[in-house]
Amino acid sequence: QARQEFRIPDEVWVRTIYDFAFAYHQRVIDRDHLLRSLTPLYLGWVASFILQTQGSELAQAEERIEQLCRVFEEQKPYLVEKWERPKKELKTQSKS
Repeated sequence: QARQEFRIPDEVWVRTIYDFAFAYHQRVIDRDHLLRSLTPLYLGWVASFILQTQGSELAQAEERIEQLCRVFEEQKPYLVEKWERPKKELKTQSKS
């Protein structure tokens, strides 16, 4: 029963992807290591998506993808704000 209820909320997934994109851009850690660490999270998201759309018609699955795209658009200011911060400011914040 718990397996059928497994979900990764869109807002959590979008923030995760945006944080990984930002970390990649800033070269926070080795890029290869960063991308490999995203793989299990991606597989979890895929499992969540499959559970949500299992038994759905194609149009319903496409609407589910559109819903996720809207969340990416809505959350874009989060990424832009982080992206535009100077590296120096980010290093200062991480030390506090």
